[in-house]
Amino acid sequence: MVNDHARTSAFTAAIQKAVLGREGDLVVLDIGTGPEALLALIAARAGARKVFAIEAQPEVAEMARRAVAESGVGVGVVQVIEGYSTDIELPEKADLLVAEIVGSVASEEGIYATMFDAQRRHLRNPFMPASYIPLAVETLAAPMSYALHHPALGPKGFDWDAVRIDGPPPRFACSTHVVKALSEPLRFEVIRFDVPLPPPGSRLETALTFEISADRIHAASQDYAAILVEAGMPGEAADEVASEVAHSVTGVGFWPRLIMDEDETLVVDSRAADGSAQRSHWQTVLPLLCSQPQRVAARDILVLHAVIDLGEAIDEPVRYALECEIRRDAPTRDSAPMASR
Repeated sequence: MVNDHARTSAFTAAIQKAVLGREGDLVVLDIGTGPEALLALIAARAGARKVFAIEAQPEVAEMARRAVAESGVGVGVVQVIEGYSTDIELPEKADLLVAEIVGSVASEEGIYATMFDAQRRHLRNPFMPASYIPLAVETLAAPMSYALHHPALGPKGFDWDAVRIDGPPPRFACSTHVVKALSEPLRFEVIRFDVPLPPPGSRLETALTFEISADRIHAASQDYAAILVEAGMPGEAADEVASEVAHSVTGVGFWPRLIMDEDETLVVDSRAADGSAQRSHWQTVLPLLCSQPQRVAARDILVLHAVIDLGEAIDEPVRYALECEIRRDAPTRDSAPMASR
C-alpha cells in the first residue's frame, strides 16, 4: 500500500478530513494495520487522541510496533493489538474505523464478517457514514476478452479446462492490456458499512445483464493489433487476429472500487472508471467460464447469475458460483451457455 500512491493519498485526505476539528478527541480503529502501521500513523499525525491498530499476523504486528516506536508520534497514541478484530475487546469504542481489507473481489478477504462484527462491538456510532473510511466498497464487473486464452495466441496444448474447473481463476495486473472489457462495467457487489450488513454464513444472490459494445470491440482490436505488430506480426495478419480476439469473451472480470466519503469526492478505482487498464496494487480477477472463448458481436447480451456464500468466520473463504449465458443479437445465432464455477 505504501507504494500505491493514489490509494494512500486518498486514505490520507479522507482521514485528515475526518479528524479535522476533532483533534485530541477522536478514537480511531485501524483493522489490518500492516507492517508499517500506515493508516494508524496517518490518523495519529492528523490529531487522533487514540488509535487502536489491529494486526492478525504476529510477525507483522511486531513490525508494526517497531514502525510506531520509530515514527515520532506521542507515546501511547497508537496501540498495536495482535489478533483478529473479531476476537478482540477494545478498551473503548472507536469513533472512526479505517481499514484496507479489500480483495480484488471486494468481499474475498472477509470484509463482511469483519465489518459485521465491528458494527456490533467496536464502533460508537455504527450506522453513521462519518464512522468509516472507506464508507463503501464495490466490485465492478464486465465481460472480457483474454488474448492468451484465444487459440491463435495462447500456449499450445495448454489445458484451459483444468484452469476453469480445478484451479484458481487467473489474476492480472490492472495495468495489463492482455484482457479487455467488452461492455460498460456494472456493480457486482456494493458493500456499504453504514447500514446493517448480512451476518456471517449468509447467501447472497445477484444477476447482471451486460451489452457487448461495438466501440469497445473496436478499441480492443486496435490495441491488440498494435501489440502484435510490435511483437513482429505483419500488419494485415495482426489486424485479423486482433479482430478475432476482440470478438471473443472468456468470462466476466472483477476488480474493486473504494468510496472514501459520503459525497464521493474521494474515490479509488483499481481500473479506470470505464474498465480500461491502469496501474493499481489490486488485480483483475477473471474466472474462466468456458474452455474456449465464445464469439460475440456488438449488442449481444451476456447475463451473469451469481451466488455468494459468506464464510461463517473471518478466516473461512467466501465462495462464488457463477453462471453466464450469451444471448445473440442476430436472430440466426443461437444462445450460448457458459459453464458455472
